[in-house]
Amino acid sequence: MTNSNPRLLLREHTYYIRVAIPRGIQYLAKRKEYRYSLETKDYYLALSKLRAESFKIDLYIEFMKGLDMQIKEGRVLLTDSELDQILVYRLRVIEDFMENNYKKIRADKCHYEDIGLFTQQAVDKLNEEIGATTPDEMYESPKSDDFERYVINKLFYGYLDWVGNRPNTKLSTKRIVDEIVEHKANFFQIMENERTSQRTNQMLDFIRTLKDIEKYSQSKIERLKEDKRTGTNNPKVRHLLEAMREKEIHRNA
Repeated sequence: MTNSNPRLLLREHTYYIRVAIPRGIQYLAKRKEYRYSLETKDYYLALSKLRAESFKIDLYIEFMKGLDMQIKEGRVLLTDSELDQILVYRLRVIEDFMENNYKKIRADKCHYEDIGLFTQQAVDKLNEEIGATTPDEMYESPKSDDFERYVINKLFYGYLDWVGNRPNTKLSTKRIVDEIVEHKANFFQIMENERTSQRTNQMLDFIRTLKDIEKYSQSKIERLKEDKRTGTNNPKVRHLLEAMREKEIHRNA
């Protein structure tokens, strides 16, 4: 029986689906084509399965095309899980800071302000880095929207740099990271007409949790001077701390 469907492939009496991935999104799909068995030798049953599988693959290709467009337009939308990974990364940075500077913290020679994201010291350092000399050029305060945007993007790019340089990171992941960095994607965008959107609420929740992490970290560093333990009543921060510790256990296993 003649097969007129280019996605249907017969090999050793079994039908397979084969769908080519557009070249422009192969770095996201991590492959050049989808090819797998439809687990049938019956032509008509294979056609039925082919329609269902093709629909799923086409949806995924469209999703990847949308993501590719976001990257190339300089904007990236992240899932809740991906945002949590960035928050865990921030906790890991804080933990490393305390571990590497333990004696200095105990001797009151190292402080939270040296690593804090939303501090006046961070604002002053940024203005010095960009050579700001007039009010129009300078970031105003740790609470200003512009400074928050700067902090979020810097944090996200720090996370990407960490992901891209890990020894066990897959080459395909490194390519995605390089693509985002090359196009200077902006992760933090709140437009006036989007303030009630779900995506904006997601980012605002992220910022609130990030600031709760900063408060927790500041308290922990301060109490470290007194050799006292520090906890948090925030369930989100507790969940992220547990996730970080689970990663540590898995990494050291």
